Amino acid sequence: MNKIIEIIGVEFDLYFYPNLTLCWQTNSTDKKIHIKIFFIISSKQTSTPLPFEFFSKKIKLSPSSYNLVPLPRKKTGKSVIYFQKIINIKNLKMSVHNNSKVKKITTRVLQNMKNEGIKISMLTAYDYSTASLLDKAGIDVILVGDSAANVMAGFETTLPMTLDAMIYHASSVVRAVNRAMVVVDLPFGTYQGNSKKALFSAIRIMKETGANAIKIEGGKEVAESVSRILTAGIPVMGHLGLTPQSINKFGTYAVRATSESEAQKLISDALHLEATGLFGLVLEKIPAKLGRDIAKKLSIPVIGIGAGKHVDGQVLVIHDMLGITQEFSPRFLRRYHNLSDEIQNSVKQYIKDVKDGDFPNEKEQY
Repeated sequence: MNKIIEIIGVEFDLYFYPNLTLCWQTNSTDKKIHIKIFFIISSKQTSTPLPFEFFSKKIKLSPSSYNLVPLPRKKTGKSVIYFQKIINIKNLKMSVHNNSKVKKITTRVLQNMKNEGIKISMLTAYDYSTASLLDKAGIDVILVGDSAANVMAGFETTLPMTLDAMIYHASSVVRAVNRAMVVVDLPFGTYQGNSKKALFSAIRIMKETGANAIKIEGGKEVAESVSRILTAGIPVMGHLGLTPQSINKFGTYAVRATSESEAQKLISDALHLEATGLFGLVLEKIPAKLGRDIAKKLSIPVIGIGAGKHVDGQVLVIHDMLGITQEFSPRFLRRYHNLSDEIQNSVKQYIKDVKDGDFPNEKEQY
């Protein structure tokens, strides 16, 4: 006899979940039944059917959902039922990790996401209003980046950003956020070459902003600072590849680690920093293959910005992603909006309405 069930949840990549058990609940009883279901998935990306098992907290009987046909198999003594169904992978929606139900994203949640193959979403924010929108939208991590020097203050590089300025921006962001993890950049000159100063800077950020973690640029040369910060129980995220605070050393914003020697150094730095105790790592503007290899070698989450699609998550600067800034257009940037034009057109209309005496009208005054 066929069973009709509806799978309720959010989208996830089916390729990442080969060994999970389904927990479901029928309409007729509150008793939960644990069953295993094997699907054959039809996908253009695979020439042979892909068997898998999955987990979902919410399942209900519904005539509008998938028709799953039991296969002729023997009972195993428990409530185990076998089904087979050809399903279009693009139309299947379900979840093994419904992240929208997580009350607070923590380092542990991010590690679980890495372990389960769930991609991590990360964007920058520097003010209360923007951070509030990102948090309500369900972003996993908000980075209060020293890129504020560029998009908020108009500097050419991130070097002028001060610790006091970072604390100001981070405090504004933290006040807006309930769910997302807030990570704050340690700005240039607050940790390099002096691990005691690094600890002092990190403690100030944590105490004065209420942030959840700090981020630090550099390889083995900052390992001592990372270790000292960790003694205070402060989570640290690393940053390798193109490190903007070292732009004067590089002399260019070109792709990093294209040579074998630099690639090997980057891998060595990543492994060393992971052993030091990082909870995560950002890789910026490196070859996609190298990003993939590092993400596989490390057990901690690896977030990319121009590091290819095979890392554990992605981060973009919000002003770039929304099209507020137009001058910066690297290959890795995908613009999801063109707010530059929209804002300018709205302001032009406002100016016209004021000049013409059309604003305010009778309904817009007391």
